[in-house]
This record gives sequence, C-alpha cells and structure tokens, in this order.
Amino acid sequence: MNRKGMEMAISTIIWIIIGIVVLIGLVVFITKGFGLFKEGTEPVLKTSRNNVVKQACEIACRGEDSRTFCCEPFKVDGKNVYCKNSSLNLDCNYDCSEVVCS
Repeated sequence: MNRKGMEMAISTIIWIIIGIVVLIGLVVFITKGFGLFKEGTEPVLKTSRNNVVKQACEIACRGEDSRTFCCEPFKVDGKNVYCKNSSLNLDCNYDCSEVVCS
C-alpha cells in the first residue's frame, strides 16, 4: 500500500477543516462586527477613562492650575464633567469662585 498518498489525503482533510473553521469565524465576525469586541472591552475602557480624568484633575489641583481645574470640561460617559464637580470625589479645596472662564 502507498502510505504517502494516504498522508496527503489526511493532511488535505485537515487543511479543509481548518479552512472551514476560519471561514465560519470570518462570517461571525463580519455579521456581528466589532460588537462582541466592544462589549468585552467597554467596561475596562470606561473605568480607565474615569481614572485618567480623576488623575488629571488631581494634578491640576496640586499644581494650582485654575484654568484646567475650573474651566476645562472632560468627557465622561458622554457628558462634560469639570474637575470641580463633586462626582469625581476629589480631595481638593481649590476655590473656583475667583476664576473667570472665557
């Protein structure tokens, strides 16, 4: 019996199976789009974004940067949030009453 021919048939079948799996994966990815990827990463990115804004505000407070702390809005969950906003829970006593935002 010619074993070399049999090995070719088995390897061909394996390549066909791998190709079918890849095609099924592509179809699922194309029909679902980035939705599955977005659902998995969105909570992590939101938390990271909130922490970045809080750190930026803490730095502005420590550096007494009145313009950034009192006047610059940051996007958090699609809303404009200012550092002076109490929702960020900053431990800062910077007074924005004398700052004029233009």
